[in-house]
Amino acid sequence: VQASNVAFNITSVSSQDRPTIPLLNSDVNGDAVVVRNRLLGQELDKEQSTPIKERQKRVEDSQPNTESDNNSVSYAASINDISIILECVKVHPSAKCTERAFQTLFLLSTDPDPVGTFARKEILENEGIEAMVLTIWKHMENGKVILAVLHALWAVSVFDIHDNDNLTMALAKVEQSRALEAVLFSLQTHPVNLRILESGCDLIQRLSPMLPSRQPEVRSAVILFANSARSLDASTKAYHACLGALLSLCQLSDENKHEFANCRDELHNDICQVLISDASDLETKELICELYWCVSSVAGSTLGFIAKKIIDSMKYLPQNKQSSNYFEAACGTLTNLALDPENHMVLVDAGALTQIANAIQSFDFSDAVLSASCTALANLSTSSCIRSAIISHGGVSALVESMKSAPTSAEVQGEASRALLNLCDVSMEVRKVTTDHLFLFFDAHYRHDDIILQEIVSSMLSKLSKDGVCRKEMISTSRTYDVLVRLFKLHPSNKKIQKTSLLTLRNVSTESSITPILLNRGFLPLVVSAMSAFPNDVDIQESSCIVLRNLGSLNSEAAVEICSEEGINFIVKAMQNLSDCTPTQRASCGALWACIHDSDVNCRIAVSLGAIDAVICLVLVHPSDVFILENAIMILESLSSFKEYVKQIVDAGGISLVVETMRSHPSSTKLIRHGSIFIANLTQAYSSLSDEAVRCVTAIIRCIDENPTLVELIVDCSRTLHSLVSHSRKCKDRLLAANGLGVVEKIINQNASIQQVNDCAHLLLDDILQ
Repeated sequence: VQASNVAFNITSVSSQDRPTIPLLNSDVNGDAVVVRNRLLGQELDKEQSTPIKERQKRVEDSQPNTESDNNSVSYAASINDISIILECVKVHPSAKCTERAFQTLFLLSTDPDPVGTFARKEILENEGIEAMVLTIWKHMENGKVILAVLHALWAVSVFDIHDNDNLTMALAKVEQSRALEAVLFSLQTHPVNLRILESGCDLIQRLSPMLPSRQPEVRSAVILFANSARSLDASTKAYHACLGALLSLCQLSDENKHEFANCRDELHNDICQVLISDASDLETKELICELYWCVSSVAGSTLGFIAKKIIDSMKYLPQNKQSSNYFEAACGTLTNLALDPENHMVLVDAGALTQIANAIQSFDFSDAVLSASCTALANLSTSSCIRSAIISHGGVSALVESMKSAPTSAEVQGEASRALLNLCDVSMEVRKVTTDHLFLFFDAHYRHDDIILQEIVSSMLSKLSKDGVCRKEMISTSRTYDVLVRLFKLHPSNKKIQKTSLLTLRNVSTESSITPILLNRGFLPLVVSAMSAFPNDVDIQESSCIVLRNLGSLNSEAAVEICSEEGINFIVKAMQNLSDCTPTQRASCGALWACIHDSDVNCRIAVSLGAIDAVICLVLVHPSDVFILENAIMILESLSSFKEYVKQIVDAGGISLVVETMRSHPSSTKLIRHGSIFIANLTQAYSSLSDEAVRCVTAIIRCIDENPTLVELIVDCSRTLHSLVSHSRKCKDRLLAANGLGVVEKIINQNASIQQVNDCAHLLLDDILQ
């Protein structure tokens, strides 16, 4: 192979003899434009561009020109010369020859397609990248050669990301030849050559997203660029390129983010100092914020000290459309820093709340800024000690205005709602403001399918419905019911939405005036569906049972519908499956009693589903929980009114269990009263059972003695004692031993004007005296 001008020709020519070479459109790649036109010695002029075919013809027809012009460089090489050019680099590796060779390859690679595509392919197939890497190592000390090789390497490997075939081949060769290592070494060798640093940073910035993230050279590059950024003038292009490369590397992996975050505090302070300096432009400051926005996503806990400089920069920058990207990145960084609760007071003390609120007010036209700002407030609001400060700095009104300004942004709606959800815990005033703007949450629910937003809306309804004032306002609008029904139906398998929706329904069902509305809107089948879908979730079962209890106890039609919707079935299953969960059993007992106490049909259904054994089991499992015991005995009382079920209750050990329960809790008037009725029902069905009830007589007498003016207690207990004394000598003896005669005389004297009490008491007194 002969090194001749036939192979390639990069000679200086006068401008009048230079062939017309098409310039790159700056919209394609600005960096390629700058370098290409610098080499060609031409100013960027889009009108000088010529059609590709004409360009190809002129390149083929052009002849080498040896005239000298030190101000311009041109070429007359073609695709067919590429293999010879690369061979010449090997045969004649002089600095000048090598520099011009790679300048030529750069120019050929950046020609408009299809010429550029064919040129890149030819370079790759002739081991061009391998030659470039080898050249870097051979000419490491020669800045001109290094710069030419960096340009050529960039043009071949990342010039056109749409050139998939060549790109794939180039990336494989870059990785195999360890090109990144060579480039990094060249940058360290020429630390003061800003053009080399700029070109190398640009190359790595564009290569890094396409290379494996775990290459050891990548982490080395992070440290290299971090230190370079600290030492460079912030007004230079090299500084900007260095930040861009650093950002792209940090975006590549969490390991790289941590590598940068763990640099010395002095380094971070120096970089962040640029944010409040007049020496750098807005674009550079924006890039710095983007870098820390990226890194703080995984390393916010170690970077809290940078918050003050970011916040101070927000104070002095103009808040307009030109700075919206900066404020998005700044608020995004604050958002990430606020992920660590230990940074919360640092942010507040540095003035973050004021600047975030100002950003929301000034950038109501930017969904991106609003989203970042609302997320920052939402993260800060997770600390209860910060919430009052957010409110005092106008956070509530700012969040509401954000939702009004960006109705189509799911991110803004979701994060503003999340912040307000947390702030509602602070005061009634915040809950009132939020309730007044419920329409915003309803609109967001209908407009956005985002599951997180749907969960927040559901949680907001459950929280507001706990407050009596807010609840009354909520139930006054039909949209509340519409949204609640829609949440149930659209998300049947989402446990969180089902749980919070049931909490809302649990709270509003306490308002007896809306029971018909809840029934007409079809909430009962939705509750039963939730119980069916999550049979082992204690919260869902508890809330569902409370809803059924509230509806069943307030409306007889509801009890019938609960039965028709298999509500009793799932209540009994909750009692059976979650027998050791106290809150669920309290709710299930209350729900079952509400359904059966006035309905013979429901009693039969409950018994057929195993209610007797389930209730007796609860009494055994929870012998000290008076609420469960009271409701369990009330259920047994209702069932014992049917003679056909008495034997089942007795066979299950019901009478002895109830008697022992009454003895253990003589101070519970509700338990003693309904236990007495239960005993009376059993002894009326089978008088032989009276002797088994003897052990509860003392508890009944004691309860009456302690509550001599409770009419219902006295009447029901007197009737029970009358039945026991009439059928059992043991019971009569036990009553006399417990001073029953004195207690009866006492209640007669204290209730002389109450005929019902006197009748029952005298009837019992006659039994005692006989």
